[in-house]
Amino acid sequence: MEAILTALIPLTFLLMLALERIFPARPLPRVKWWLLKGFVFFVITGAFNAILPAVIGPAVSAHAPLHLASLEPWRSWRSRACACQAAATGRRRR
Repeated sequence: MEAILTALIPLTFLLMLALERIFPARPLPRVKWWLLKGFVFFVITGAFNAILPAVIGPAVSAHAPLHLASLEPWRSWRSRACACQAAATGRRRR
């Protein structure tokens, strides 16, 4: 599911870019290299959104007012459901 959501971001960008080219909302002034600029800034924005949290998160984690590591956000819903089912039936996971 996460792979689908990750792929939807660039796919949505490309879809909206194509729709704007096919059905323009209104006449816009011509901008030199507009399409290339759009792709470049999209890639730069994606890189910032991927890199900055990975760098800043560990740097400021020691100063967090709430330490939420015990919530285990990295566990998927499927593994939680399996754990709940195993607890309900009295079986242990291997």
